[in-house]
Amino acid sequence: MVCYGDNAKQSTFVNAEEFFTATDEAFVDKDGYVIEGIHGFSQNKESENTFLYYTFDFEYIGKNQRTSVEYDFAPRVVYNSEYTFDSDYFSMYRTRNNSIVSTWANFDSDSEATATVKALGLEIGYFNGSIKPLSDDIYEVRGVIQIPKKIKEDSNRELILYLCGVPYEIH
Repeated sequence: MVCYGDNAKQSTFVNAEEFFTATDEAFVDKDGYVIEGIHGFSQNKESENTFLYYTFDFEYIGKNQRTSVEYDFAPRVVYNSEYTFDSDYFSMYRTRNNSIVSTWANFDSDSEATATVKALGLEIGYFNGSIKPLSDDIYEVRGVIQIPKKIKEDSNRELILYLCGVPYEIH
């Protein structure tokens, strides 16, 4: 969420546009400055895990105000119709309304991901807990969930990401 040469502290993240670019590189150098071309989370090459990144837009078309929406968008990944992964995730959102775009805010995460978020200085606000009918807001969501690296390496088996109970096939 920051650009090359920026110091990775909370104030840097408020208006940043770059977000969640997958990488095997370190996020910041020893002095806390963002390494050129690196944005988002990283994973050591020796790790047994990797990250699945996703992004989507949604517009609320319901007739009643909704609260506690954030957990509707908790990701669930099902691999080969047998294995389910639904922890170690994190997502951010911002709203767009005509030409007005809000800053990124923490949309959803589990307890382990929250520690990662704080360690990276990404704690910049939370979802306000409700969406209203007849709003012109478009919600842009970007997220990541940790999955075993074996899933990435086996592209012959079915991989489904569920959001709000809706399945999305991953290729």
